[in-house]
Amino acid sequence: MKCDQVFATIQARIDRSNYDSAYRNLNKYIIQEQASLDEIYEAYLCPCPPACECRKHLCRLHWRLRGNVTFPQFRDAFLRMFVHRFFHAGAIQALDLDRIGSGRLGGVASTLLHIHDNWPSLFKNAVSWSGTLLCTNWQDEFWRQEWSAYDKSVYWAKQWAMLLPDTCVPYDSASRVAIRECTGGAPPGYFEMLDRLRSHLIDLLNREGGTVMDFRELDAPGRAGLHFDHASIALPHLGFPYSYDYLPVHRPLSRVIDKFFYSPVTSRLLKANAGTSSSAFSGSPGQCSFSTLSGTGSLVNWSRQAHGYHVEWGGSKFTLTFAQIEVILDEFFPAGCDWKKLGASETDPPPDGLGRFLSDRFTGFTPRHASAIATILVHEQLIDFHGKKPILLRRIDE
Repeated sequence: MKCDQVFATIQARIDRSNYDSAYRNLNKYIIQEQASLDEIYEAYLCPCPPACECRKHLCRLHWRLRGNVTFPQFRDAFLRMFVHRFFHAGAIQALDLDRIGSGRLGGVASTLLHIHDNWPSLFKNAVSWSGTLLCTNWQDEFWRQEWSAYDKSVYWAKQWAMLLPDTCVPYDSASRVAIRECTGGAPPGYFEMLDRLRSHLIDLLNREGGTVMDFRELDAPGRAGLHFDHASIALPHLGFPYSYDYLPVHRPLSRVIDKFFYSPVTSRLLKANAGTSSSAFSGSPGQCSFSTLSGTGSLVNWSRQAHGYHVEWGGSKFTLTFAQIEVILDEFFPAGCDWKKLGASETDPPPDGLGRFLSDRFTGFTPRHASAIATILVHEQLIDFHGKKPILLRRIDE
């Protein structure tokens, strides 16, 4: 990843990120992003003096948290923007029980617990903060101290981008590598990373002769062609007056920079079966029908219910609960694990395959059920797969 880009190439990368988010990622993050912008943020006139760096680039507005945002609103906005919707209920329960847990859910819960426990101070400083990453005074002692608490979880950076949408930048594991390449191997310290990104951004604006308002417009989710469908919003707040388009056109700096480096997780099944699924995964129960990972045999048909999935496959019917999926992800696919075998043979399943795990761990499942269950988990972008003989599986960690 090179930082000697021009506006045109940056816009092309962001457009691709938005397109993948709209059509190849079941969470439809551009919709979740717009809902969160509507709910908890506000754009306001730039308050900076003429000598500020941002004003040199014709800055006219900044973004910040609204002054009436509650922690539950912030929590839901955070979850919908950065966490697979399968984990939303578990993260909220972990917060209610003051329980961190492990794996991906553990990283989410520990970050949200930190915000919850420090909400009065974090909220006060976020709402009163008037700078952007471009401003001459782009940081202060409070935020430098906050950023110094380095945590290996990618959700640690995402919390800061949620609190300061015009100053901080989120990342996942892949985009963190891209940012390090762009910034000459910036050290783990978050302040140092932001400082180098800021320098690159100023160089870009000077080189392009563009304004910061031009830069904000590079992120235009509406160009992806996906309607801002309120029914697709995760964790919606009933009665909230969501907008009907991706507005305003001048987006927070964090969103523009993030999408330059970030590529949404995309489903191989969605690519291979483009246009064949009857489910938009909109949050209401939907029907899905896909071939198994081998591409042979009966179609796997399932519908999302309140506590799991009702599955029909090859003449059999069964229920796969969300609780069972959590066990599969935590015990068979622990965070950072290598590729594992599907192992769906009814007569001779390998002892280290998913099929044997299912038959040993759950009553009513045989190794054969692994074919259908793995198909569902891949479609929901919880695991990835490759190969044919054998088919190998691996957990997706954001």
